[in-house]
Amino acid sequence: MTLIKELKVKKKIKNIYLSDLLFVAGFTLFGWILRDSVASKMQIPFIAFNIIVAIILVMPSKWNPGKRMWQVMIYALKKDPAIYKPLTVNLRSDDFE
Repeated sequence: MTLIKELKVKKKIKNIYLSDLLFVAGFTLFGWILRDSVASKMQIPFIAFNIIVAIILVMPSKWNPGKRMWQVMIYALKKDPAIYKPLTVNLRSDDFE
């Protein structure tokens, strides 16, 4: 008999997770607050850049399945260089059979 120890269900609005939407909104709001520290001609591109960066940060990571890009960045900043190295596999090599 298998017992479920933990059940996590993330809320979705159509195909977007609520946590991702809140992250993008919070990141954009933070950029909106900081827009006065940017030259007046660059304020709109600055906000657009923040939105694009926020969307990239909530995308799923192709190097670490199940994690978001912002989580992978945190792992990379906290890593020990002697331990963590991304695993790459050359599909043309005969090493893996």
